[in-house]
Amino acid sequence: MTPILRELEQRRAALVVRSGVQRACIAARLAPAARGLAATDRFAAALRAHPVMTGMAASVLALIGPRTLLRWAMRLVPVYALLTRR
Repeated sequence: MTPILRELEQRRAALVVRSGVQRACIAARLAPAARGLAATDRFAAALRAHPVMTGMAASVLALIGPRTLLRWAMRLVPVYALLTRR
């Protein structure tokens, strides 16, 4: 091998190691958000799996209005919490 090719190979190996370390660092920093992202992904998958139900829910939201729906939800959350308590 010529010296230039050896140098390029060494630089490439160093860059591969450096990018691996950077990937590991990014993965470690994003690990806490992974659960939230997974839940969001499951929710999106459920919406895609049931397009008719999604359309019906969107229609209800449009007819009732988001404020009214939020008011109902705020009243139902404590009741749900009491009912599912162990």
